[in-house]
Amino acid sequence: MDASSLISEISNRTLTLSSDTRLDSISELDSLGVVNLVIRLEALIGRQLSENEMEGLLTVKNVEDLLQG
Repeated sequence: MDASSLISEISNRTLTLSSDTRLDSISELDSLGVVNLVIRLEALIGRQLSENEMEGLLTVKNVEDLLQG
């Protein structure tokens, strides 16, 4: 799964996102959506995210980097 698909799934909308799209600029991704994003990311990569990794989730590319490991 790629980052755009994951974010679209969490927001329940089909979104067209570029790698430099900031997560805080996605109106469909509210604070609960970000929590769900972290939970899904952790499930997909098979481990908990560190505090630094969570703080570093600023853009779609940051999400993609975690998914690609």
